[in-house]
Amino acid sequence: MAIPSSWVVRDNGSLFKSCNLSSKYKTKFRSKSSLLNSCNLSAKYKTKSRFKSRSKSSLLNSCTDISAKSKTNFKTKSKSKYSDSSKALGNAESKLIKSANAQPKCMFLLRQEHKETHDYCVISTEGNSFRVLDEDDDDLPRNLLPLLTAENSSIPWSHKSYVVLESCGSLILLLFKPIHSKPQYLVWDMEMDTCRYRFPLVSPGREDEDLWACGLGFDPSSGHYKLVVCWTDYFDNVYAEMLSLGTGLWKAVHYPFDFFISPTRFPSIHINGFCYWIAAGFRDRSVAIMSFDFARERFGALIPLLEGEKVMSFSNLSVVLVEFQGSLAVVCCNSSKDINPFIFEIWAWNARGRFWSLVSTFDIPAAAHPRAVLNLYNNDKLFFEDFKGDLLLYDLATRRQENLGRTFDGRDFWFFPYVKICVGPCRKG
Repeated sequence: MAIPSSWVVRDNGSLFKSCNLSSKYKTKFRSKSSLLNSCNLSAKYKTKSRFKSRSKSSLLNSCTDISAKSKTNFKTKSKSKYSDSSKALGNAESKLIKSANAQPKCMFLLRQEHKETHDYCVISTEGNSFRVLDEDDDDLPRNLLPLLTAENSSIPWSHKSYVVLESCGSLILLLFKPIHSKPQYLVWDMEMDTCRYRFPLVSPGREDEDLWACGLGFDPSSGHYKLVVCWTDYFDNVYAEMLSLGTGLWKAVHYPFDFFISPTRFPSIHINGFCYWIAAGFRDRSVAIMSFDFARERFGALIPLLEGEKVMSFSNLSVVLVEFQGSLAVVCCNSSKDINPFIFEIWAWNARGRFWSLVSTFDIPAAAHPRAVLNLYNNDKLFFEDFKGDLLLYDLATRRQENLGRTFDGRDFWFFPYVKICVGPCRKG
């Protein structure tokens, strides 16, 4: 099965830069203090499989503290011994992925919101069979899930200890907020199920500003993962900075929009070296798409969304940013709930001509009661939520519908796609 390019980063035929695939290629990092001392690993995730939960000290040893060198290297060039650590890992991965029996596996980390808890699970797409991983599955991230599972959702977002923000390739970006300490980012390597990097929210000296948006992506020209953040000061000025995970250096980036254009709360999507967000205008309630080019390290012009009735309210059948055949696309509903069946459309963005093209139209029977579009996988697998709160999968090619056995009570499902690689026959759980 083809793998969406937003899940796999590519550079001259290699895959997955800066994510570790094998302990053979692991780069060890040492540190005296730990941000992860509060990580209590649940006993139910500690099984006798070959993927046992790792100790706190083991998690710490693989977590590179970027903040220490960022304080002295902001806006400077450096040849620190830590530079290009992500690229070194990428070179090892390149050798591994070229082997004939290397098999990428597409996964979803799914955040499921209830009235009182935030629960996380993992959905596997292996063998074109969609299933929620159980506690005995080798692919379950046993170190990460205990940090995230069953958070009290009545606690404000700003007070949660661990919040999943973004994903790209095999990396997951977490916001970590320890008690009596300033928040930091953690970059989690889903291949090794361990923390890979940690660093402050913004460059040194700017820790008190309000974080507005962030995006994790891959620069194919340098072979590094990068993070772009947008934040505001006390005077409502908007700024942007970019951090390279390969060099550990922050860089100021021009933010070309005014304060009244802001990314929404929905996660960004990464496609072929670009990051995209849905953005909303404060004054006229207009909606557009923001983009960031990780290779050129700059924001692009706003992309207008479809006009008129094509764009439904975010509280109804949401417009969702997706990848379709390697390009930015949106899925939207062109029907009301009283029309049988529900008509959905996929529109792809032509970046050169700057126009939208209708590339696919499909319908879902009204009996399915779709309430919100959630995600699109492999061009023809649509995740959606029905009016009962069930998570369903609809195959556009076969017109088959499948209930994935997850139910929520009126809030959100959040999808964070990532990729793992196995060598040789992959175990299916």
